[in-house]
Amino acid sequence: MSENERITENLVRDILRELKYYDNKNTVVEEQKSQIEEIKKLLKGASKTGKGGVGAPEFIISTTETPDFLIIFECKANNTKHESPNLDKPVEFAVDGILHYSKKLSKSYNVIAVAVSGQTKASLKISNFIFPKGTTTHKDLVNKAGKKIQSIVSIEDYIEHGTFDPDVARKRHNDLM
Repeated sequence: MSENERITENLVRDILRELKYYDNKNTVVEEQKSQIEEIKKLLKGASKTGKGGVGAPEFIISTTETPDFLIIFECKANNTKHESPNLDKPVEFAVDGILHYSKKLSKSYNVIAVAVSGQTKASLKISNFIFPKGTTTHKDLVNKAGKKIQSIVSIEDYIEHGTFDPDVARKRHNDLM
């Protein structure tokens, strides 16, 4: 089977449908670009090539219930293109690419970054990260027991795990004050 990133994107889209992302009137799933002005501004010049084009994660998910959070996805067809050793090849690798976009978007949002690679549901490799708003570094997204999340989860679970992060919790508390 020839490798095709569209297959990976279709698998992610199917999982998002199963998890009811498209059924929630408060949730917006956008592909490649966003209608939200702030996101457009932050992704302007954020191309993974570094040549000044617009950055375009495969999926950009926002919700009116938690407007300070974004969930973004980057897909690659081949599992060998999941993550580079130095996380410095955003064009070639899913993790590197999603972290590149997250760094731009975290200027205004708490970003949950999801890297997905593979061509079948069984072979999908999934990495989840949190990029707290106002920071320039990522962390693995973990559950309350401290275990890495290695699947695509519901938007409610992503937000719960994201708000549990101490840096996110502290920043949200300070913003409220």
